[in-house]
Amino acid sequence: MKEIKKCNLCSSEKISKKFLLKDRLHAIDGKFSLFVCNKCGLIFQNPQLSEKELAPYYPRDYIAYNKGKSPRDKMIDSLYRVYYSNNDYPLLKILFLPVKSLIRSMPYKKEAKYLDIGCGDASFLKFVKERGMIPHGVDPFLKNPVSKLNIKNVSLHNAKYPIEFFDFITLNNVLEHVQNPLKILTECERILRKDGKIFVNVPNSSSLNYHLFSSNWVSLDAPRHLYTFSNKTLSMYGKKCGLLINKINYKSEPFTILSSIIYAVNKILYRKNKLEGNKLIANRMVNILILPLSLLLNFLKIGDQTEIVYVKK
Repeated sequence: MKEIKKCNLCSSEKISKKFLLKDRLHAIDGKFSLFVCNKCGLIFQNPQLSEKELAPYYPRDYIAYNKGKSPRDKMIDSLYRVYYSNNDYPLLKILFLPVKSLIRSMPYKKEAKYLDIGCGDASFLKFVKERGMIPHGVDPFLKNPVSKLNIKNVSLHNAKYPIEFFDFITLNNVLEHVQNPLKILTECERILRKDGKIFVNVPNSSSLNYHLFSSNWVSLDAPRHLYTFSNKTLSMYGKKCGLLINKINYKSEPFTILSSIIYAVNKILYRKNKLEGNKLIANRMVNILILPLSLLLNFLKIGDQTEIVYVKK
């Protein structure tokens, strides 16, 4: 464990304890303190677990390793195929337009060099290649590199990409897991072309759900989420790295609302049930009923997931 004495963003030493949480996703033992910077509002784990200490909290049934099995995953995969495959689905694109916000953006530029950081199973990069762009990926947790998609099983810094090499860079639910967000964004700025864009998708503490559920907000996800960002802190991070926010897309979905409700109920009833495998989360009808609320939150710009689009200053 590493004790943090000053804010990673503004270097202020005026930090205070905000929440004491347990792992509620898998119910693995441990207690974790989340602090807040009283100057800029950044929320972070303190003391911070090392990668080795965090490893047990990413079991085989962790959601990022277990994709494609739930109704939600199948729906998301279908949306990607409709919007980002080479197959032309004009009617489906119109039909599914209200729920397009559930998938991340994929900008297009002919033969663009496209880097996905934390690319996982590379399903996103397969669509990048199919659309005629040049995929690249890094993920230190992969066992082997994938040469046909230019994926390296190393960290971003160890990949040692040339300066101004990429047209597009994406970090989808990655930045909240890293030990030093400032270091990552600084490297992204270095390898981004002058007219390029960076897409950062993270939980948003500016959201209604964070203020409504507080410590029961599922996206705090201790101990896996080392940092929790707001639109304000993401803007500040960008400016420190030579980046400006060009656009903010809101990506709230039924999962985060349902999960937060379950956490709140469990706390009231003193239950210790883990969230992973909960039948209510996987219930198709319940998700359909909650979906309009998710879309409304996105429309009102208070959704609990944001996709920040950075450009160079």
